[in-house]
Amino acid sequence: MTSGLYLLFNLGSERFAVSTSIITEIIPLVEVTQVPTTPEYICGVFNYRGETIPVIDTNQLLYRQDHNQRICTRILVLETEAHEGTAHVGLIAEKVNQTTMIDTTDIRKHTLTRNSNVYLGKTVSDELGEIQIIDLDQLVKDALNDSREHINKAQTV
Repeated sequence: MTSGLYLLFNLGSERFAVSTSIITEIIPLVEVTQVPTTPEYICGVFNYRGETIPVIDTNQLLYRQDHNQRICTRILVLETEAHEGTAHVGLIAEKVNQTTMIDTTDIRKHTLTRNSNVYLGKTVSDELGEIQIIDLDQLVKDALNDSREHINKAQTV
């Protein structure tokens, strides 16, 4: 049996879990500086310990709706691999409320995920129902690649 620690959060009535393996820190929602020509799910950037990092609005990315500014809305600071080594990215998550151990053998794949959303292809069940597992590495990689393409298209127009 292999298990991992996962952070649970909600977007609306849907529940999500992310592995804590690349989460560096969980911080309160901060003001971000908007960056023109980025996709709507990129809220902007902010200074994180001397490094300017982009912030992805998970609600906007998944549901095309802005996040709700609640007391339990947080920014998950992630450390991910980049072209120049490691980089930090912020991810806005609502109703961040607990961590739980999940037996990885209980995680199941489903076929409803499109090729462009491979970060959403797994679920796990508990006494409250289904929890969608988000692959943070893949989500960040896809979102930042899409953002670069979006900026390049805007610059060539």
